Amino acid sequence: MLRKIVVSGYGEASAKPNIAEVGLNITFIQPEANQAQELVAGVTQKLLGELLSLGIPNKDIETRNYSLFPHYQWEKNSRVFKGYQASNALLVKTSDLSLVTRIIDAAVKAGVKNIDYFNFTYEDKSALEQEALTNAAQNAVERAKAIAAGLGVKVGPVIRVSGNCRSDDSRYYILRESSPYQAERPENVIPPDKIKVTAEVEAVLELVDDNPDK
Repeated sequence: MLRKIVVSGYGEASAKPNIAEVGLNITFIQPEANQAQELVAGVTQKLLGELLSLGIPNKDIETRNYSLFPHYQWEKNSRVFKGYQASNALLVKTSDLSLVTRIIDAAVKAGVKNIDYFNFTYEDKSALEQEALTNAAQNAVERAKAIAAGLGVKVGPVIRVSGNCRSDDSRYYILRESSPYQAERPENVIPPDKIKVTAEVEAVLELVDDNPDK
């Protein structure tokens, strides 16, 4: 019968953040669909102009979602049609981390009422994930060897392994028109010192006798 051991390993990798992201949502509800769309388009154009004045090109402004649908509200246990809701969800990215507050100000100036979040991250996140997984795998093997030594056996080949990563990006949710809980506008956004990625690996390894000839 094959003898085996199951161990978990943990690892992490970190780097100084080099990308700031701001999530914006331009939303209007109007009696007619075209009215809602025109308002969204108008604010979007104003926003693009404000961001361009900050040195942020259009290529760093991404439309994450655009939607148009009938808007209903519950009144006296029934749904009542209130018009059409048009929304344009945008993601603004910049490598100048000091611009976050100015991006938020520019959005408010342009007429954006929903500032979903701002976030600091690391551009090459895959490199951090690979480093964290490598560290976690090494940790798993070291733990397996320590346990095997205590049992008087050795660790053999790896039979099976799986792993996953988790990032601690600093995402802050701030202003939403529809929410009764309104966070204050950030006056001076300070990026975190590091962005950390943690990894966990589960490995199944074969156990072999330390002295098989005995």
